[in-house]
Amino acid sequence: MDVETHHGVVSITEMIDSIQRGHLRVPRFQRPFSWTPTQMLELFESIERGLPIGSFVVWEADERVPSSDEFGGQQIPEPEAAEEVAYVLDGLQRLTTLFRCLTRPEDRHRAVEPDEWKWSVYRVLGEAEDEPGRYQHRRSDYAVPFAYLPMRSVIRTIDFLAYRRRIPATLPSPMRDDLIREAQYVAGRIRSYQVPIVRLRGHSARMAVEVFSRLNSRGVSLTVDEVAAAKKRAVERDFESAEPPDPANP
Repeated sequence: MDVETHHGVVSITEMIDSIQRGHLRVPRFQRPFSWTPTQMLELFESIERGLPIGSFVVWEADERVPSSDEFGGQQIPEPEAAEEVAYVLDGLQRLTTLFRCLTRPEDRHRAVEPDEWKWSVYRVLGEAEDEPGRYQHRRSDYAVPFAYLPMRSVIRTIDFLAYRRRIPATLPSPMRDDLIREAQYVAGRIRSYQVPIVRLRGHSARMAVEVFSRLNSRGVSLTVDEVAAAKKRAVERDFESAEPPDPANP
């Protein structure tokens, strides 16, 4: 059966909202998160500068398929039976970075997992546009300089206002106003950034696995073990007939 293809654009905030409502999910045959901290920082830098970060491909299934109840390590709700659900086929590394960094709870305990620090991304305010290192990780949340805008504060207004209150009122007015204006600019760039999205609709779970394998064969190729794991997960429940092609021979 042919797959219907629809092209459009969507904002980062809209995609995050879909994840938080459980409407955009990770199918079980997807690969785990593997991006480096440097790649994560470069993603935010590209977004602020308005550079393209690539399109996202999602599969809008006519029936529910096995998927994770987490996204980027955070629990997401199970959608109601009548609600539409889409599954991420391409762009999971980027989307996980955005979702986890932008929605990270303020009180997230570092002991939860050893690499929790990598989700703490900050924009250093007051740096020139061509200055390297405007986006940084911090391995500790303690004594964060007030000029460091946490990415977790740019989506929700209440979190952004909480960050503003951290900027000392004792600063000279011009300096304080400049920091606030820059923080508002950065937050607006991220909230309003739009990405191309390709929506596939089809009845076949096998087709979704095939699309996933072909997409992955173009970039960082799936290893033999990863393909085998994808096949094994794909045959669970309503995936009995799914057999993704070999990425080396798409």
